[in-house]
Amino acid sequence: MPKRRLQHIIVELQQELDGKYRQLEAELTSNREARIHHALVASLCAINYVLSDLLGVGGAPRSRIGACESDAELDARIGELISLLSQAAAARSAASGGGGGGGGGAEPHTSDNGSAGAAASGPSATEASGGTCSTPAPDNTPEASGEPPVGTLGVPTSTFLASVRAAYDNLDMGKDEFVAYWRDTIHKAAVLAHQQDWDAGAREELNGVRAATDASGGTCSTPAPDNTPEASGEPPVGTLGVPTSTFLASVRAAYDNLDMGKDEFVAYWRDTIHKAAVLAHQQDWDAGAREELNGLLHDLSSRSVGLCLRKLWFFSLFNYNLETRAPEEAPKPIWARIAASMQLTPEQDFVFEVITRWWKTQEESLQSRRRALAEASTAAPDDVELQDEVAAELGKVLTLYKVSLMPFMVLLSCALLRPAQLAAFYVQSWPWMPVLTPILEALEERRANDRGVTGTAGAAATAGATAGAAPS
Repeated sequence: MPKRRLQHIIVELQQELDGKYRQLEAELTSNREARIHHALVASLCAINYVLSDLLGVGGAPRSRIGACESDAELDARIGELISLLSQAAAARSAASGGGGGGGGGAEPHTSDNGSAGAAASGPSATEASGGTCSTPAPDNTPEASGEPPVGTLGVPTSTFLASVRAAYDNLDMGKDEFVAYWRDTIHKAAVLAHQQDWDAGAREELNGVRAATDASGGTCSTPAPDNTPEASGEPPVGTLGVPTSTFLASVRAAYDNLDMGKDEFVAYWRDTIHKAAVLAHQQDWDAGAREELNGLLHDLSSRSVGLCLRKLWFFSLFNYNLETRAPEEAPKPIWARIAASMQLTPEQDFVFEVITRWWKTQEESLQSRRRALAEASTAAPDDVELQDEVAAELGKVLTLYKVSLMPFMVLLSCALLRPAQLAAFYVQSWPWMPVLTPILEALEERRANDRGVTGTAGAAATAGATAGAAPS
């Protein structure tokens, strides 16, 4: 056979194999996503039954498809979701050349807390470059921002010294008063230091706080360590160090025993968010701070779920400024800031995309029922019997809303977000409570923008390749 003909056959065969490989790769990805989707739904079902039992609205045994018979079964089910997400990340890392010969996936391991963990040996188990959110946190190093290596707080030295003189002449603080002031200001600075990466207003406010507390004015000579999953060796998703069953036991304890009023909870939330912001900074250099942060997030999340299930006033906090303690809707950029700061991996983003589709359908159905009841109530305001029926049905709608929403909040804490991401979820929302619907919408908007950019870039690359291959 002529050599030229042989080369042509080899090229055709290679093209055929390449096409088949891409097809199988797409099918494998689709199958992997289907398994993650199934594990997500199974996890939500299991958590939903626990919370339904807590509220006394659990179904008959025959209808409890997806319910777990024991805590161990529940933990294993959540662990399977974590494991599948980790394996998907490892496979993507290996396929993109980011792995160390780890193959297409990683075997799950069982962590000390009893849940199936999510890790693999070698760097292939961690998030590869490009696995984070397509819009990374901005580079705020002095070189990138244009600031001098040792900068100022936005005021001349003379102005700063005038503030020192004013404090010396006029500030008559006692020791205890100053300690309380220092605590509150450091906590506020910690929150703003997190938020400034995605909010220029927070950066400006932080400069004011730094000036007021006599900050050094210079940046730390030792940069913060890289705590991305790739650098830290953490799996793409993690837990707060406890099984889901333990977390749900804390939810039950909060539901049964925690008798907080609205004002008391707002004060608790404020102090806890501020402390979480401080610990989120300190954990970079202190393993003890990381462990303390995990415990604090566990307490914060389980209390909020338990109280949301029990207290009617909790829902008023979703449109409430926790700093001013007044009803106020959060500005839209807050939700975009949260969506960006969590820096979801592709696997996490896929799960949130599934959650978004399901939650939209669920919320629309509940809102439709609520509107119909409101119309019925308005049509016959003097019909006492009807008003009683409407009130009872509205109570059922609210219970359904709680039971639909809370399993997601449990999964965020137990499986879907790493502790640093969960801290961002809470801290970045301050001074508002994080609300699922606008956060999902912000993530959806980012997803659409990312796909638009990717599609445009892909079309341009294809056009360029075609032009380059065209005969002259």
